[in-house]
Amino acid sequence: MPIDQSEITDPAPTSGGAPTPPDDTDAESPTTGPPRRRRILIGVAAGVVVCLLLGLLGGWAAYASIDLPAVPAPNEATRIQYSDGGTFAAFASKNRTSVSLGNVPEHAQDAVLAARDPDFYRSGGSAPGAIVRAARALVTGGGGESLTEQYVRVVFAEGPGRSAHARTTVLAHKLNERWSKEQILKAYLNTVYFGRGAWGIQAASEAYFRTDVSKLTVAQAAVLAAVIADPKQDPRSDPGDAKRRWTVVLDTMVDRGTLNAAERDAQEYPAVLDAAPRSDAWKGGTSGVLGQRIESELKKIGFSTLDIATGGLTVKTTISSKAQAAAVRAASTHVKPGSEGETAVVSIDPRTGAVRAYVGGDRGYGNADLASAVASHPAGASFEPYALATAITQGYSIDSLWNGTSGQVFEDAAKPVTNAGGDSSCGPRCSLTAATVKSVNTVYWALTREVGAAKVARTAEKAGIRTLDGQPIPQQLDQSVDSSLGLGRYSVSVLDQAAAYTTIANNGVYREPHLIDRVLDSDGTVMWDSATHASRTGEAWSRSVGRDVSYVLQQAYDADPAVRIGRPAAIKSGGLRDPQGRSDAWLAGYTPQLATVVWVGSRIPERGKTSGSTDVRGSSVPGAIWRDYMVAALKSQPVEKFAPPARVGDKPGNAR
Repeated sequence: MPIDQSEITDPAPTSGGAPTPPDDTDAESPTTGPPRRRRILIGVAAGVVVCLLLGLLGGWAAYASIDLPAVPAPNEATRIQYSDGGTFAAFASKNRTSVSLGNVPEHAQDAVLAARDPDFYRSGGSAPGAIVRAARALVTGGGGESLTEQYVRVVFAEGPGRSAHARTTVLAHKLNERWSKEQILKAYLNTVYFGRGAWGIQAASEAYFRTDVSKLTVAQAAVLAAVIADPKQDPRSDPGDAKRRWTVVLDTMVDRGTLNAAERDAQEYPAVLDAAPRSDAWKGGTSGVLGQRIESELKKIGFSTLDIATGGLTVKTTISSKAQAAAVRAASTHVKPGSEGETAVVSIDPRTGAVRAYVGGDRGYGNADLASAVASHPAGASFEPYALATAITQGYSIDSLWNGTSGQVFEDAAKPVTNAGGDSSCGPRCSLTAATVKSVNTVYWALTREVGAAKVARTAEKAGIRTLDGQPIPQQLDQSVDSSLGLGRYSVSVLDQAAAYTTIANNGVYREPHLIDRVLDSDGTVMWDSATHASRTGEAWSRSVGRDVSYVLQQAYDADPAVRIGRPAAIKSGGLRDPQGRSDAWLAGYTPQLATVVWVGSRIPERGKTSGSTDVRGSSVPGAIWRDYMVAALKSQPVEKFAPPARVGDKPGNAR
């Protein structure tokens, strides 16, 4: 039976109180308005609208207030190369080498886009769209980033958070307005981090596959593209996960039409190489000392530390890879690494001053360069040619006769001057040539005293000796030098000695030694070259004097079969041992094409021992190093002869 609505009455009121409200809270009441749930929904909706409005206002404010700063050039490694090609050192805050987009295969570009932003070329975006995206970022804190946004976040170091993401969105849009898609992609590929210390796709190609980016296969490119999302996850550490990510990249390329299905099916996961040694591994041993020397020369010609660390320079050196390898091999063969002996080798082209090999010891970068002025060594008889050149210049003949007996007393000597081992075999009428071949101390003390020690020092300076005992020669002369200079009691650097023997080989014409031929910027433009920056040159003595000096040193070479190299050469050996047992031994010599100086110091290895005492003759261990190196370095060079002696001068010696 239907219910009569008139029979429905309100519940009876409780005693002394208001009527009890109905249990149905969704029901409307003419006195209370909309139900509570609707009020809540309306409030939430209003809040969302307010937030969106605030977000839009914030997005507009962000868009209007943010200016696109200048995009910084990426930090790039400065690469040091041999004269005949090949990089042996790199100075860098980051391991990066930029390349043009044309050098990156199209399939490698497609792989990166498939992994990081498949819609890169389809997306553009208007200013209102950018404002909406910035507003969404302010309200929600993010969303998937476009490739341009990823680039902006890296290059401008934008951090996490809502405001930073909104700023990234705005900057990305403004960059899209200024740069083409190709410019952005090129910048991204040269900037993004691929793991293994490799920044940019060129460094990554070398780090994972030891190949240039231009030679990347489709499969290799997909590996690199997959790495970008998580560069800490090296493909070698988890091959299964790496292959899964690689598969996703290839499948996305198919979906986007940049790789056809048949090509996709033909792909095989490539062999990923083990991580190479650290990018700064070159800093150890002899290469570290060489790199340090080149860095020093770069600063000398005007490049700053920042230029070298971030400028992406290519430094073409004068160092021959074959000559350098031969020098290192010869040095390490005769002075074993870790032994008590140390060695330095400098080899120079006499006609140009170009340094072909440089071994400043094996202590590595940041340690003392044993060939430089910071580590000079007593020259011994290898210093005699400067006294000889001074004497010939003053009119003394190489045939002049001198008293070569041991134990002579000189007014400027504190005690009698003796020859090595008390040898008096050259006799009281010893020719200047024979005295040089035999390193007769008494003759060279008398000769230096006669021509003037200061004049010998100035001759040495003109030849290329810059310091004596660590002081510039002019300062050393202010304190005076004595006749022991002619015997090599003062210390010189190996580099200076090599420069001076280059002058001897060049018959008296000095060429300043240099290790840098050209410096190119990151675009390959020459910034500096040795040809247009004149180095110091000069005449230390006349050509006729030079021919006579060289003739005497050729006789020293002929007298020592242990150092023969199968072609005409000239040498001078020398050695000194101090009371504490430290020895310094030299072999300085040259052919017309190459001047090379070898020093061996500290305690000479067993090979250099004779009758229980250390043999500090230069023709011992230094001579073996010099011989082995010169044979290898000159192997492909034609045999050249020296000019005959001029035999100038007629002054007699002190023989009676």
